[in-house]
Formats: sequence, C-alpha cells, structure tokens
Amino acid sequence: ESALEGSLKALSDQLAPALEATAGVVMQPPTLARSLDELMRYAADKNDYMHSIVRGIVEQMHGVYKQGPLKKKERVEEKANGDYEGNFLRVVDIVRSSAVFHSLTDFQDAVLAIQRPGGKVRVVRSKDRVTKPLSSGYRDVLLNLTVEGCDMIMELQLHFKDILVSHLLNIFAHRI
Repeated sequence: ESALEGSLKALSDQLAPALEATAGVVMQPPTLARSLDELMRYAADKNDYMHSIVRGIVEQMHGVYKQGPLKKKERVEEKANGDYEGNFLRVVDIVRSSAVFHSLTDFQDAVLAIQRPGGKVRVVRSKDRVTKPLSSGYRDVLLNLTVEGCDMIMELQLHFKDILVSHLLNIFAHRI
C-alpha cells in the first residue's frame, strides 16, 4: 500500500460518517419554479451569488475554485426526461462548480467546513467517491448544497490534485 493509498484510507475513515448522513434523493423546492424556463431564469439570476459564497469557503480552505457554466436548458430537459421521468426539479446540477485541493488535509478540512452546521452552506446530498471510488479508481466527493439566502440546490465536486492528475494520465494512456 502506497503512502497516498494509506492517507486516502485514513481520510475515508474520517469522512464516511459525515458523508453518509446526507445520502439520498433530493430535488429543487417546488416553490422555486413552475416551469423549466422559470427554473433556468432563477439559476441565471442566483448563479454569481451562489458561487461567491462557495468560492469563499473553498479558497479559505486553500482550494482552487472553478465556477462551471450553467447547464444548458436542452441538457436539463434531456437529463430530466432520461433520469427523472420528466421532473426538471430533480436536476440539481444546473449551477455547478469544482474545487481542487493540493493536500489531503486541505481536502478533508474543506469537506468538514462545508458540512459544519450553522455555516453559510447546507449540504443536502453527498456522493462519497473517496470511500467508494468509481470503477476506474477515481475518487472525489460530490456535494449538492444550498447557500444562505437561496433555496436552489447546486453541485460542488471536490477533487484531490494528485488523484485528478493520476486519473487524467490513466485516461490519456488508455487512449494511446
């Protein structure tokens, strides 16, 4: 077992209880929008505000924050129809972002800071792919959260730099 694998195992053991507590099905509040067009307008209106709150937390924990583009309406429709029987309120990654951390300590601190009760964000669902990596071996944490003053759910993917680089190198090597 490499030092990185040992550190990941320790991280997994520490994060598992916090991440398991938020597993489950989530959706945008029905009061947010009566139509997909209304939801998309709401997302566009709240996008910068939501990112500003999450960016502040990520950067305070020494992460590199990347604001993603709003998911396109056509893709939201496709996802709603393909995955959620047409229920567009189940699509919770219209506003999306990622954060990359250069140390396991910063990665762990960020997950715990974001999960902290009484903070500016509230995690409504998490996908723990640190303790349960993808079949490719890739590990990250995917969080769906709301920010103070806004009911819309957004997505934040937390990556650990060494794992991200290793994953990209494996994909590149596989394609050659």
